[in-house]
Amino acid sequence: MRTTSAEASVSLYLLTNDTGCVLRHTDDEVTGEASLLRSGYVNAPYETQSSDSRPPGRSLAIVICSDHAMVVTGRSDTPRPGSRLAHGKALVIALGLLVSVVFAYIAVRGVHAQETWDAFASARLEWLVPALVLMIVAFFLRALRWWTLFAPGRRPPLRDVTGATYVGYLANALLPARAGEAARTVALNRSARTPVAECLATIFVERAWDVLSLILLLFLMLPALPHVTWLRAATLLAAGLVVVLAITAFVVIRWGEGPLRTLMRPLRWLPFIPPVLIDQAPGQFVQGLAGLVKARVAAVSFLWTTLSWIVVGISYWLVMLAFDLGLSPLAGELVVIGIGLALVLPSSPGAIGVFEGATVVVLGAYGIDSSVALSYALVLHALNLIPLFAIGLGAFVWRRVRRPSRPPHPVAEEASRAL
Repeated sequence: MRTTSAEASVSLYLLTNDTGCVLRHTDDEVTGEASLLRSGYVNAPYETQSSDSRPPGRSLAIVICSDHAMVVTGRSDTPRPGSRLAHGKALVIALGLLVSVVFAYIAVRGVHAQETWDAFASARLEWLVPALVLMIVAFFLRALRWWTLFAPGRRPPLRDVTGATYVGYLANALLPARAGEAARTVALNRSARTPVAECLATIFVERAWDVLSLILLLFLMLPALPHVTWLRAATLLAAGLVVVLAITAFVVIRWGEGPLRTLMRPLRWLPFIPPVLIDQAPGQFVQGLAGLVKARVAAVSFLWTTLSWIVVGISYWLVMLAFDLGLSPLAGELVVIGIGLALVLPSSPGAIGVFEGATVVVLGAYGIDSSVALSYALVLHALNLIPLFAIGLGAFVWRRVRRPSRPPHPVAEEASRAL
């Protein structure tokens, strides 16, 4: 075994099936102290050669560990086990882009750019300040809602849930197909060690409560609303979702984790899924369904969900005041409902196109000109996204400033040059 440096270091050669696990050192970004860390997975296939005595289709990960460095190398022409999954993700992303293009066309159809700019130029932007404050309040309400979806006694710290919620918001703004749901699951798992399956179950219930709450608000406001062309579609969506939730709740209450364990049994044939995950995931997922099968948890989380949507609706109405649209607070809530139901579909990063298209359609029911409606939609969308990026950039700069400066470790430098 040969290292890339004369200094003390360790080279680990992992012969695995595209997965490996190593114990290495990691640096604390605040204190600069090094501590042991067991890495998740190492995927570093090698390129099979004629003189190679190792069996083809395997992976070689060369991991060079030192006090502050780890380098993984390798090449391969063999397909990854997750290639089919990657194709599925690509299909979802392509579908999301198509949906965004369709909604974007709806948003700009019949719009005059000069009128859109004039509407923005004449807007009283001071109304955006209280609107932004209410959006921040709604964000914390939604973080609290997610926290209440966990079973009592299993709830992670509220601070970690709030941080993970922000990670999810930011990821949805940067990545397609609502990847923020996966991002906040990973974030909460890393910060609070909450099982991934349990997080996913709470998010499943959360999304269901979001849709049902929006549709409930729609029907409560219906007598005071203009003609809603998509009411039939909303009714069918609500009915289908209620049926799915009822069946899920019945199965979990009647049989517990048994059916899910049966469904996951074929996954044991997949070499890249750890058996311990298959054994533990069904029970963890069922624990995460507390917001569906426990009446008190369900009622509290649904109330927080509805309250958060009402606060968002008032915020959207304040932006309407900035554009002097002359509409009631119910119009702001209807915009929230239209956007929320449209976002059930996959879309591009930040829901660009879908957000604007849904807003223009809703305001069209009130007779608002498309050019003015688009101006309102663009400002409203920016008010949703810009604070996320500002907070993210500020946190990044703050952590960089607080992180102690240290010269690169010589082993890492020599390893990089050697590779």
